Amino acid sequence: MNSDQNTDSTIVMIVAGCAVAAVMAISAAMAAVRQADEPLARIGDIIAYNRAVDILPPHEVVATTAAGTHCVLDLPTIAGKGGSLVVEALADAQSRLYRLHWAGGHTAAPTEDCGAVADLLVHEGELNILASAAGGYGVDRKTLALGTPVNSAFGPN
Repeated sequence: MNSDQNTDSTIVMIVAGCAVAAVMAISAAMAAVRQADEPLARIGDIIAYNRAVDILPPHEVVATTAAGTHCVLDLPTIAGKGGSLVVEALADAQSRLYRLHWAGGHTAAPTEDCGAVADLLVHEGELNILASAAGGYGVDRKTLALGTPVNSAFGPN
């Protein structure tokens, strides 16, 4: 094999490698665009507050009840008392408004409480905050590497 054949095969390998990398990059970009347009929550998803929470920012999610009034889901309160939210429906796809069913302990101070059982409407952003406070969707808390709970991974040791 002479040096011209080596150079030609090297160029072919480089071009083939670049083509494969380009196809992979385009595929990843297309998947990211498809995923960004899909809501994170799906009908039937459960957000369970069934374990003690190590670190939780003080945050309140204001929800609308079935009667049209507002109530508060206080993260430390619901995490401390326990309960669950079930995603029942995407009530309005354009504004990403979800209908949820809450069952568990009281959700806030008596004047803002949603009650021990309530049907609620929240926007996707608030739903994601509620899910993050529980460690994600599902009945078990999600963990990072080495078993560190998601909601305590970046807190003080």
